[in-house]
Amino acid sequence: MIRLAVIIISLLIFANCSNSNKYNRFISETDTAYSADIRSVSAKINSDPSNPELYYLRANAFFFEKNFKEAIADIQVALEINNQQPLYHYKLAECMLSQDSANAKASQEHLETALKLKPDYAEAKFFLAKLLLARQQYDKAIAFYKELEKIPDYRENAMIYESVAFREQKDTLKSLQYIEQVLKENPQNYNATMQFALLLIAQNKPTAKMWTQKAVNMNEYSDEAWYHLGLLNQKENAFKTAVENYERALKINPSHVLAKYNIAVIESEFENYNNALKLCYEIEEMRTNFDKGFILKGYCYEKLNNKKAAIESYKAALIINPQANLAKEGLMRLK
Repeated sequence: MIRLAVIIISLLIFANCSNSNKYNRFISETDTAYSADIRSVSAKINSDPSNPELYYLRANAFFFEKNFKEAIADIQVALEINNQQPLYHYKLAECMLSQDSANAKASQEHLETALKLKPDYAEAKFFLAKLLLARQQYDKAIAFYKELEKIPDYRENAMIYESVAFREQKDTLKSLQYIEQVLKENPQNYNATMQFALLLIAQNKPTAKMWTQKAVNMNEYSDEAWYHLGLLNQKENAFKTAVENYERALKINPSHVLAKYNIAVIESEFENYNNALKLCYEIEEMRTNFDKGFILKGYCYEKLNNKKAAIESYKAALIINPQANLAKEGLMRLK
């Protein structure tokens, strides 16, 4: 009898241990490889491993640390325990998309599931609409924005994105109507001001610079506004000012490829080919598939009489973009 009791107790202990490890997401609260926030939530998870909300909280902590792989693993456990919680589907979509834009389709599916579970989930609706817009599914995106227009907290941003959707479809008139409506309701809306400036720039309107400057004044930390102001300066041949504004954009966003590229173009126009080449190599490190950077590099090498390097650069541009006419012209010149 005693032996049987020992066996039964052992089985119960084993069952409890198996249950505590069921989801295989154990992180020791004493593991200093993780932050204090992660260890704190982990201690709670280890005491209550079947609580989905705790995995969600730890996923959030990983997300803010930009550790998307771990965040995804945690939120998937939360969904394994409770797949009827729309918030978990939303968070998984957010984590997946932050990790890799190639996850767009799977992210869309989770956002759609979140909305099936909670049809009035405005945050999920807004996120899904942005994703649909990025995937050029304009009709679906606009349908969601129409719904969001009716919600005060989302109205302005919904209308701005509607404007973007119509602009991308080359319907400038409708795009302009939405932006003008936002500015009428809130003249201090930076995003609407910037979008209005972009529309004016695309149309080569003389007021484009005034509106771009206004956007800069409204948000001095906008790399987009500084870049486009530099672009307008460059078109006016105000090269020194253009470079200064591009450099401001790069200070805010060191990964702004176009700002760096345009500085390189200006350097080449003043025959500072070695300076331009240095920038071209930096651009190549930032974005390996930027054909314009390789074309400019080829041009600079051509001007420096380095025929071999010029040909290699032009050929590299054509591998990225077989329709790059400037690269083709460069190769023709070097034959």
